[in-house]
Amino acid sequence: MSSPFTGVNHAGFVVSDLAAASAFFVDVLGFDALPRKGATSDPDGRMTDWFGVDGGAASRWAFFFLGGSVIELMEWSARDRNETSPRNSDVGGRHLALSTANLDEAVARIAAQPGVTVREKTETGFIYVATPFGLEIQLMPS
Repeated sequence: MSSPFTGVNHAGFVVSDLAAASAFFVDVLGFDALPRKGATSDPDGRMTDWFGVDGGAASRWAFFFLGGSVIELMEWSARDRNETSPRNSDVGGRHLALSTANLDEAVARIAAQPGVTVREKTETGFIYVATPFGLEIQLMPS
């Protein structure tokens, strides 16, 4: 079966604080910040048509690169924005899985950050981390 799709361009995650999440991605996780960043809004209220959000919503966004993958982080402002991050079991729950050659070093680096919760290692050897800006990160030993 042929497909019109050629690959994944990037994965995007909504965060509660773009500045904090950006600093975490660069300073803690080692991502490179890409020059693609900016803001999106529309005075005519077409944000609903474009993104399925409140017409008066606005977003700020930035892109990051690590190991061949591109990640977009977005922060939204909207009258009806849900301030509660979805749990891993919730519909719409999401996580970013990162490979690491040294799980102990990766955990120590992340655990030293304020507001981070490092969960227990699973029976299969990976660890989930909750960040203070609402994104779950899965650390995968490589």
